Amino acid sequence: MEIEEKRDTWRAKLFYLFLGTVVGLLVQEYLDFQRQLRENTQSFVVTFNGAYYGDHRDNLHALFVSPEAREKTSGALTRQEYADWITNEVRQNSDLSASVFAVSEFYRTLNSCADDGRCSRASIENAFEPYAKIFYGVFYPALRDADCDLGFPDMEAATAQIAQLNASPDDRCSSADPYSSPATPS
Repeated sequence: MEIEEKRDTWRAKLFYLFLGTVVGLLVQEYLDFQRQLRENTQSFVVTFNGAYYGDHRDNLHALFVSPEAREKTSGALTRQEYADWITNEVRQNSDLSASVFAVSEFYRTLNSCADDGRCSRASIENAFEPYAKIFYGVFYPALRDADCDLGFPDMEAATAQIAQLNASPDDRCSSADPYSSPATPS
């Protein structure tokens, strides 16, 4: 009887040792995965704060703080007049157009990273939401124009998702007034 009890004790100890090892490995794997998500997301932060995207943000900012933009955004224009103005500005200025495209494509890439489970959605939103909201608020007519008239896929929706806004329905391009309903807070 005593030998059986010792054997059972050893079996229990081996079982708990094995169980502890498995749990430890699973916890380590989870922690490694979370670290990788943070590192992937952080690489996007570094990229967006680098010279290439910094130049694009400067181009966008220069338009927004210009005297003409201040006049146009003072509330004197209707939503449609503002949409026409900003869309024309982006279409006529190749640097501005390239900057709008670059930033919105960056947001599409961020969404892809989060959707594929390679980046942390929460970290992305914490890092990029404030700028994405401003960017969307100023340039949503140009983003929608790129989607609807130029055939670029979902530039507006990608930006709205990072900004945590609900993009308008898919039929926005066929609407009589496509600029009447920008994305709203989610």
